[in-house]
Amino acid sequence: MWIEELTAEQKAALPTFRGDWFRWGTSTDRADRAKAEAAILAMRAEVGVTKKPIFAWCASPATSLLALHVIQSPEWAPFLKNIRDHLAGDPQLRSSLGSSLRSSLGSSLRSSLGSSLRSSLESSLRSSLGSSLWSSLRSSLGSSLRSSLWSSLESSLRSSLGSSLGSSLRSSLESSLRSSLESSLRSSLGSSLGQAWWGQHESYWIAFYAFCRDVVGVKYDDQRSRQLDMWRDIARSCCWWWCYENYVVLSERPTVCRMTEQEGRPHCEDGPALAFGDGYALYRWHGVDVPEDVVLHPEQLTVDRIDGETNAEVRRVMLERYGEGRYLQDSGAKAVHRDKYGVLYRKEIPGDEPIVMVRVTNATPEGRWADVGVGMISNPAYEQLKIYVEDPDMGDKERTAVLDQMKLLPKLIRGMRRRFVPELDPSGHPVRKTYYLRVPPSMRTAHAAVAWTFGLKARDYHPDIET
Repeated sequence: MWIEELTAEQKAALPTFRGDWFRWGTSTDRADRAKAEAAILAMRAEVGVTKKPIFAWCASPATSLLALHVIQSPEWAPFLKNIRDHLAGDPQLRSSLGSSLRSSLGSSLRSSLGSSLRSSLESSLRSSLGSSLWSSLRSSLGSSLRSSLWSSLESSLRSSLGSSLGSSLRSSLESSLRSSLESSLRSSLGSSLGQAWWGQHESYWIAFYAFCRDVVGVKYDDQRSRQLDMWRDIARSCCWWWCYENYVVLSERPTVCRMTEQEGRPHCEDGPALAFGDGYALYRWHGVDVPEDVVLHPEQLTVDRIDGETNAEVRRVMLERYGEGRYLQDSGAKAVHRDKYGVLYRKEIPGDEPIVMVRVTNATPEGRWADVGVGMISNPAYEQLKIYVEDPDMGDKERTAVLDQMKLLPKLIRGMRRRFVPELDPSGHPVRKTYYLRVPPSMRTAHAAVAWTFGLKARDYHPDIET
């Protein structure tokens, strides 16, 4: 039976469902290691791999890559053999292995590699990673799973409903989790990622198919539904992971994850946008990868550094942090036109469009509204009671009570009124703020530039009063 549209209850559930999965995708809670490992073991069983691997947990994707490099290095196998041959049967030396790893590999690797090493010594597993299971998992539980699930949707949902759900749930989450967070990590870690799965950052497609099943009521076959649950459990349990025959290397979730509300991009104005427990951190400004000091110490930026930045997006962030108006002043921008509306400045930027800004002065001076005394006036409360007590229908007892109240009120009070008090400069002139407004490079006059900020042509902008 075709599902034509969502019910009122299903529509109401959609924002909450999306919000829940967005929180999973950006979660900074500690990884649920037991759930993640159980789901990965189930996945391995689905592709016929029953050997239990060594699970090596690391503090971040960066440390995970370092662990993979160490495990794959030619020195790793001889190192294990040497340890096994010389330290077997010596509990004291074996217990000291953790402190040795601490000094040689760092604390972030110690717990994961220490656990892996102990397991290797005890189980006599081959020390290399073994073959990657990425292709097997991808063919059986990746592309084919999604294809099968999509086929189920096509036979159950009208195409318009499937497209609507795709844009409102899948695409919106994909923009935040994959296009922003996952791509930020990939660009930071470079080409050494290997064949990784993205864990919580794959929530966008899992949420889409889970909503269609759990809320809309689309039926998947038992095998595919079970496999979807495996992906769900991993996305709700950990960050990135790498699966090999003998090892599974997994990353903890981040400890910090800050995003813009509207854009859904990594962004933080006073610290890292994404950070992990080992100190690995990414600094982002509305999704743009920027150096740490651009976020933490914008006061240290200089004109020379801004001019020397070759990345246009980073340079724009530097300009924003430095202050575009201040940059125009400090960089010697050229005033190309002035009239009664303002002054038009232009600064050529190599490899990017020029900065063109119009300087305008606020017609209204700075200041504050204050209550100012205007002499003594009649008390409105007293006058109101005076009218009330003269009512001929009022009883004597009530009139006496009102008169007693009037005795407690002053007949006159100090009058006050609101008045604007301008702020004055040292010479006694009103202070007026100056603003620099960015305008398109095509602007040639200050008049046209100011008009553009109001969405008008110069010929249509002739205000009698400016504020």
